[in-house]
Amino acid sequence: MNMHLPTHSTRQGKTVLCIDDNEDVLECERAFLESFGYTVLIAPSGNKALELASIHSVDVVVVDCVMPEMNGHEEASV
Repeated sequence: MNMHLPTHSTRQGKTVLCIDDNEDVLECERAFLESFGYTVLIAPSGNKALELASIHSVDVVVVDCVMPEMNGHEEASV
């Protein structure tokens, strides 16, 4: 997979919210994104993600499409 990430100067202060019911995936996403200078919030469910998004300014959301309770498609429509 070839990912083009912005230069470090444009990433500084940017916050990414990662939503996934798999803790290992969340930790991998956090480590990867933090290594590029992003602030990363993680949520194990859609409801927790909505709570985090209501109190933090989030620039980008990475969401798993297959989750119990609220799936990624439902999360995106909120």
